[in-house]
Parts: sequence; structure tokens; C-alpha cells
Amino acid sequence: MAAAIWLTKRLVLLSIALLGLFNLQVRHYSRTDSARDAQTLPTGASSFAAFSQRSTGNKVNLTVCAMVRNEVPYIVEWIDHHLKQGVDRFVMYDDGSTDDTNVTPYLYPSGTVSVLPANLYRNNRIFEELGPRYLEKQLFVLDHCNRRSSGRSRYIAAIDVDEFLVSNSSVTIWRYIAARTHRPQFLIKSVRYGTSGIQRDFSGELTPDPFKGSVTVAVASNETTEGAWPLIQRANPNRAPHPDLDADFEARHYEICEKNRTMNQTLGCIHADGKSIWKPERCKVAGVHGCKTGLTSAQTYKVALKNLRLNHFAFRSREHVEHLNSLMKPIKKAAFDLFDTIWFSSRFDPMWHEQTGQERRDS
Repeated sequence: MAAAIWLTKRLVLLSIALLGLFNLQVRHYSRTDSARDAQTLPTGASSFAAFSQRSTGNKVNLTVCAMVRNEVPYIVEWIDHHLKQGVDRFVMYDDGSTDDTNVTPYLYPSGTVSVLPANLYRNNRIFEELGPRYLEKQLFVLDHCNRRSSGRSRYIAAIDVDEFLVSNSSVTIWRYIAARTHRPQFLIKSVRYGTSGIQRDFSGELTPDPFKGSVTVAVASNETTEGAWPLIQRANPNRAPHPDLDADFEARHYEICEKNRTMNQTLGCIHADGKSIWKPERCKVAGVHGCKTGLTSAQTYKVALKNLRLNHFAFRSREHVEHLNSLMKPIKKAAFDLFDTIWFSSRFDPMWHEQTGQERRDS
């Protein structure tokens, strides 16, 4: 049965590539491929040694916690990015994925990625997907990760797969934090990105090969980047104006956001509060944006955007917004329809331009 399912999935992807439906192409990336490894953490003994050197004593330095559902292939880009930023471990709570999320740990050295069930009742009770209990589940898994990481990780971060921590002034996120370990919590500001006109999501699968000891990442591209790696970061280079980045922010915010103000749509025309990195042993209860109980605002160091930032790709593509669950879609869809082009995708990010040399694509 498993072999039949695997063969069916491969034939579907092959058919898409051969027929050229929706202008899709399929690219394959393998951990045993030298070109792919050059862009990400290498495999084998060398990568495990590099991973081990990042820990301090019996603790690792930085762990990322996240609740995920059907994030392949984006999750590979997200993990690769944060490994380069100094993250040691990823604890992912799977909220009923039907893709290849459970294969993700095999892409990396043992212990780097863990996938746990997000259902706090495990398999003996069905957890409500939407409504108040959904937030309860998210808070449960983040607090579980906080308690699990105490004594195992010096710091943790609770971020989503559409959020990318970036260090502007230091080589890595961890190097910035390592110079300030007297701080129990860091609050990192968010920078929102739009779709940059992207209509469709990337799709893909992870295929393990037990005979070669490798995993192949097959990515079906959307219409713009044709399988280019990285995915979100290359396909969505345009962001919203930000008060710390743009001198004309106030004028633009008034012209675009205030003049189009309604009860729900205004919620989408702002930047979120950001996310935090904190010491788990100092935190009693974890929250979505940081430590909820145990650390005060006076103990939270607000990092300047020029040093660290959280790039948030909330929309990704029109297809992504159209398929949001009923809890999130009413607000996000209204914000997307009104503000994606004129606000969230209106500024080409200069950091990305400098890193890639990509042609300017201002909306």
C-alpha cells in the first residue's frame, strides 16, 4: 500500500512536469547533491560535528518552537535559513499534516529536528480545529516546548513557518544574542511582506531513499521563480512600509490605511508586535509573542530593527489566502484584497536587493 501511494504521488508530479500544466516545473534537491549542500547545512559526519560545536555543555544555544500543518516544501527553506542564523534545534508540533512533514527530521543530523503531535489529547480524542480551542492548543504546545527546553536550551524562540529571523549587524542571530546573555528576553520587531503579485503557492514532497541514506526535496514551482531556492524569500521581495525603515511611513499610512479604514480591514494594515527570544528556565508560561508569565516588560530588551528583524510573509500568494481556514480567512482575506498591492507589496526590500542583485520590482 505504501509503495502504491508513493508511486502515485511521483506519477502525479511527473505528469505535471511533462504536460506543463499551469506552467509548473519540478526541481529535485538532494542532501547528497553537492550544489544543494552548498546552499544549506552539509550532511554526514561533518554536519553533525558542526551541530555539536554549537552547544554549550549539555545545553544547545537556541531552539525554535512552532506549530505546523502542511508546510512542505516551505518548511525546508525555513529550517535551512535558521540553521544559518545559529539555531541548533527545531521542535515542531504537527497539527494534522497530510503532507510529508513527518519526513523532515531525516533531512538533518539526528536531534536537529523533532516532530511531535500538536493534539494535546493525542489520539484518544479529536481536538477542535477552529474556535477558542485552537488558540488553546497553540498556547499548550508553545508552553510545552518552553518547559521541555528548560535545562536543554539556553534560549528559545516561538515563531511560525512564515516568519524568518534575520540579523542585520551580526553574522548570525545567535552571535548577536551570545554577546548579551545577561538579557533574559529579546523582543524582535516584525516587518510584513506581501505577495509581490504571486498567484500560486509552491508545492512539493520529501522522498526518503533508505538505500542511499538521503532525502530528495521535489519542488513544483509557482509561476514566477520556477523552483528557485530559496522559495518565499526570492518570490516575495516586496514589503510594507515600516516606521523604522521609511521616512515617509506616516504620510503613506495615512494616505492608504486611514482613508480605507473599516473595522476588520484596518487590522491587516499594520505591523504585528513581533516575536521574542527568551530563556526558558526564567519563563513560567509561554505565549504566542514571548514569555507570558515569569518575565516582565522591564526584563525584555527591545532590539533595534537595524540589528535584528522578523521578516513575516503572512500572505505568500493569492492561493494561500484563498485556502486559509475559516477562523483566519475573514480578516486576512479582507486585508489582502484591499492592501496587498498598495501597502504590503509596495516597497522593494533593500536588504534583499543587495543580497541577490535582483532587479527592482516595486509595485
